[in-house]
Amino acid sequence: MASIDDSIFSEPPAATTKHLIAERLWGPQPIVQQFSNGVRSDEIALDAYFRFYIASCARTLHYSGGHMSVQTHRQLMDIVQQLRSGCSRDIIRNSLSPPDSLSRADATIDLAAQLLLMLNFTSPQYAISGTEQVLWAEGALESSVHLHFSSGPTLIDAAVTLDAEFTGYNIEKVADIEIFWTDNLADHLRLIEGETKVAIFHHVTFLECQKHSMLPSDLVKETLRTISLLFPEGDKKTARKYRSNAEIDGRILRCGQLHGAQRDINFFFYWKDRLVMLKQKYDGTHPKTINQWWWDRRNGVQWYTFWVAILILILTTFFGLVQSVEGALQVYKAFVPG
Repeated sequence: MASIDDSIFSEPPAATTKHLIAERLWGPQPIVQQFSNGVRSDEIALDAYFRFYIASCARTLHYSGGHMSVQTHRQLMDIVQQLRSGCSRDIIRNSLSPPDSLSRADATIDLAAQLLLMLNFTSPQYAISGTEQVLWAEGALESSVHLHFSSGPTLIDAAVTLDAEFTGYNIEKVADIEIFWTDNLADHLRLIEGETKVAIFHHVTFLECQKHSMLPSDLVKETLRTISLLFPEGDKKTARKYRSNAEIDGRILRCGQLHGAQRDINFFFYWKDRLVMLKQKYDGTHPKTINQWWWDRRNGVQWYTFWVAILILILTTFFGLVQSVEGALQVYKAFVPG
């Protein structure tokens, strides 16, 4: 029978084991959960999170040379409890039994912290290329996390408008900026790969479980607001494009919508700078293909002018072709009577 004492390297955890792991990670969840869009439900779908959980364990095992300081979900969750209690890295290292090499112990501790907060604490040599890391060498983990997110926005006077057309769908379709779905909260809204992609943290269910988290509560709420901004609930084009993506958290389409003052750029603190840079990149792009011209409705006058011109060109070409054919027929009849 599956349990929390199963190996983290065996089969994916069963539903009951997932529930126990979630409780160890984030504390007891209410029987009826009220989500960010106001809907109440007794179902919490953690499939997307546990794909991340399994992949993270496998990656750490690989980079640790096939050996880790823990073997079971319970042992891993025991380290999580120490992290939640404010234990330093040194204290946790010394608690591992039997004692392990420094690098292997740190890899296991970093894994536990990563599973707890969905942030990257991995040593640089083991990190996924291009990801943003949270530095934590000493002291309590929570202090390092709050320090990482403590710096306020620098683009104070940036004048951008987060209009209703500024959605993930249009970012991809109109601005040709590809969305890269990330499991690292610190990468959220980062423009990457020469500003051709934007990283989006899609784990809405994880965020909604952070009622008693060491993540700053305002950071969690603001991250959910950015998802409401870019993936507005009820938007048909957004739903059509992303609901079939089985690799992301489906709750990304059920975060409600932002209205009025909620769309003001100054309503954001943690993600303001990245929103500003993304919006400026979005506004600075111009259609390059007929398809992009069709979908780009940011400038209504320009859109109508372009398509009226295209229509006139098509009609002119058509009638010109008709006249040419008629002229050719008349010439033919003149030389070939009857």
